[in-house]
Amino acid sequence: MKPLSRIITALAAILLATPLAVSAQGQIYGKLNTAYALAGIINPQVEVVLSERMSFQTELVYSPWKYIVYRGVNRPMRFVIFSNETRMFLHHPTQGWYAGLNLGFQGFNMTKPDFSGGRIGLEEGHSGKGYGLQAGMSIGYQWTFTERWLLDAYAGFGYQISWYNSYYYNTPGIPNGTIEDVPHGHDPNAAHDPWNASAEWGPNKAGVSIGYRIFSPHPKHS
Repeated sequence: MKPLSRIITALAAILLATPLAVSAQGQIYGKLNTAYALAGIINPQVEVVLSERMSFQTELVYSPWKYIVYRGVNRPMRFVIFSNETRMFLHHPTQGWYAGLNLGFQGFNMTKPDFSGGRIGLEEGHSGKGYGLQAGMSIGYQWTFTERWLLDAYAGFGYQISWYNSYYYNTPGIPNGTIEDVPHGHDPNAAHDPWNASAEWGPNKAGVSIGYRIFSPHPKHS
């Protein structure tokens, strides 16, 4: 539970610091990605209204799963992502369409997703343990359905660079978890070096979040 407690502590720090970092005009919403939650992935978010058509969101994505079973094999699937996004709205930050620019970094011990061949799965043959950077764009729609509650549906696409060690999984003749001394793309005649790197374009976020307004500069008086 230590990684989860650290995430909760970091989120609490963000919640306490954010009202001091923005103007007195900004409302603040706490959110949870319900789509990720259904898969057991924790994705708390904080969105701050900066102006009539702009907001800023910071979020954490944490997968607590040390392994998941894929095609009968335990595959690593633990990662944490911290990212920030600036959003521009057509009309108002709590209502309507928006486009966003995001930047984040991550640490992982996981099997990479595979989007080739028109299917969504996990990459065969190996997994990776390391860290990475990502940047991208998103499009979404927010709907305020009560005074304090809203829904946020979105999807994003971007570029990611990762540095990692590779490990064999589900490879005939090689025990699962064996480090790959000469990763794919390296010169097989060079000295063994398990450190590898990759870069690719692909989906970098998606979800349907429910949000609650936790701060308003203009509270109602009875």
